Amino acid sequence: MANDSDRVRDDVSGSLTAASDPFYREIAHRLRAQLLGGTFRPGQRFFTIRTLIRDTGRSLPTIRSALGLLVQEGLLDARPGSGYYVTESAVKNSPKGFLNLLTVIPSYVSPKEPWFTGRLVSGLIHAVEKTDALVSFYQRQFVFPDKVENVLLQGAVADEQIARFDEERILAAKPDGIAWIHNSKADVPLLKRLAGRGIPIVTTIRRLPEVDLPLVREDDLIFAAMLLSQLQAHGHRHVGFISRALEDDYFGSKMAAIHTVRKSMGMAIDAADMFFLSPERIALEDYALNLGRFLDERPHLTALVILASSGSYPLTKLMEMSPSKRLGELSIVYNVLDGVRIPVMPNRTSLARISPPLEQLGENLARTLIARIRNEPPPELPVLVPVFEPGDSLRRV
Repeated sequence: MANDSDRVRDDVSGSLTAASDPFYREIAHRLRAQLLGGTFRPGQRFFTIRTLIRDTGRSLPTIRSALGLLVQEGLLDARPGSGYYVTESAVKNSPKGFLNLLTVIPSYVSPKEPWFTGRLVSGLIHAVEKTDALVSFYQRQFVFPDKVENVLLQGAVADEQIARFDEERILAAKPDGIAWIHNSKADVPLLKRLAGRGIPIVTTIRRLPEVDLPLVREDDLIFAAMLLSQLQAHGHRHVGFISRALEDDYFGSKMAAIHTVRKSMGMAIDAADMFFLSPERIALEDYALNLGRFLDERPHLTALVILASSGSYPLTKLMEMSPSKRLGELSIVYNVLDGVRIPVMPNRTSLARISPPLEQLGENLARTLIARIRNEPPPELPVLVPVFEPGDSLRRV
């Protein structure tokens, strides 16, 4: 196994792009906070690569890239044959203290999931890495009571005991503010208690009337215009949707924007052409058969938008059970709500997808939260324009 001196030589000459995932910046950010936090002396030997691999659970290229970034910033000195040492600059530039921004994520999204969480986290860190703030993470303990491949569920169950468990650990992190990712109705009791303690909180995905918190998400009208223009360009005029109940703020506001935009585009979008996911537990096979009947009764539909990510389960199950000509005729567009739920179609067709601009979403979250912590006016933020990714599932009529 290579020793630290070998790795130091590689770090000095290597490129930061050698990192195999986006988390080298997260690790560099945490290490930078420790370097500038007054716990090290000039000339003191820093953590070894082996120690950092063990403590972070990240790969060797990721650790090397993180340390290389701190060397470039003049906070660490890489000494071949010896290791990394704290520079005079790191101590002189140490601020009085750091803001602790805690990012709370759902139980079903891994902090190490690179496509969705990693990109959002990258944006958070980019917004704060030149400030006196530190981003840390906590994964909520809400769990699905049954496996999603067997039963389609409304969402995570907010058990009171688990909520108390989450609250204790969130408070133990002593956050100055919280970026709450993927909020849901189940989070309301816990969000109320945390907000009642005076902790600034900024949320994403939906407004929760029971708790008034700043919301950061992509622009609904731009979302609607981008989605419908893509469908219109491929000749689609009659579009169906798979959605949760429109009482949910996220889905209700998306559909309201879609109805507003479709009027100027000549698109036929009718309430009768919406397949709603039930809040009740239903066997996936039955759900798939219900969706099949829904589609058979609507031969005028040429495209289907999976607005709720869990709507992919009955659709893919239906494809497995009955690869009918009707399904083969439909164009499909998938709305990405989280990275772990992007389905693989049974026929291996690549999905056309629309997703939030994740890095910008992370940046806007951080800037909004820092302003709230400091009791400053809300910052002027760029409009969050969704990203459309073409796929084989979107075909011309």
